[in-house]
Amino acid sequence: MAEDYEKSISESTAQTAEQVEKTKKTVELLLDLSAKITNPDNDICADISSQSLHVIGEAIKNQQFFASQLIEKNQEITNLKIQTQELTHKAFYDELT
Repeated sequence: MAEDYEKSISESTAQTAEQVEKTKKTVELLLDLSAKITNPDNDICADISSQSLHVIGEAIKNQQFFASQLIEKNQEITNLKIQTQELTHKAFYDELT
């Protein structure tokens, strides 16, 4: 059971890390696009720039969410490992007595 749970968490962690990397690349591309918009007097450019900043903000929020999920899953793995060790020690001690 612990192995299945750890495998599930490991897969989830890998997916989350992949999503974080994709989000980082998206943010980098959007920042590059925003940097190329150099004429704030042009309404179209200003609108694109505003939209880009909104998308960048959303991407950052998503990345923070995925990072927090990754931290939470890693904590669950740590807790499960601790519980497994405690049960193993208890079983070993019970076997000795």
